[in-house]
Amino acid sequence: MRFNAGALERENVLKRSLIMSTKVNNPVARAPILQKGGAHVKSKSSQRTQVKNDLKRAVNEWKMDKNGI
Repeated sequence: MRFNAGALERENVLKRSLIMSTKVNNPVARAPILQKGGAHVKSKSSQRTQVKNDLKRAVNEWKMDKNGI
């Protein structure tokens, strides 16, 4: 009987692909950025900037009303 290295290699590749496809990833080793999923909300810095801009706008409107312009 003759040894067929090519067929054996293809069989090993198929076995490896099956094993790798069913392997469960380590949830602890995943990138932390991927765990931030969820509701789309604005960041804290964005909220602070928005409040700051709203306050500036209100002060400018108050100054305009006060000066009668």
